[in-house]
Amino acid sequence: MSENHNYLDDENFVGRGFTDNFFIRPKDVLPFFEQFNLEKLHLISCESFLYLREAELLSQSPEMVAAWLDLAGQVCEREDMLSLAEHIMYITRNVE
Repeated sequence: MSENHNYLDDENFVGRGFTDNFFIRPKDVLPFFEQFNLEKLHLISCESFLYLREAELLSQSPEMVAAWLDLAGQVCEREDMLSLAEHIMYITRNVE
């Protein structure tokens, strides 16, 4: 895929993939949305770092799964950990 250079060059990517895509660096999410009249409510990691080891996690005891989910919930809004997320969700309120 010729767009791979975007990742290596630390650039955002907008273009055609298997669908139309917009890949943005986590540090650019908030500056991107500043152009809109929105109030930030939350910027969260949807799947957290847990998606990287989902199969192993789900094979653990319910108590262990609950402990990991609790940890993920506690750190889901840490901006320094957003790059570990599979997806990021920006929740806002229109202030117009």
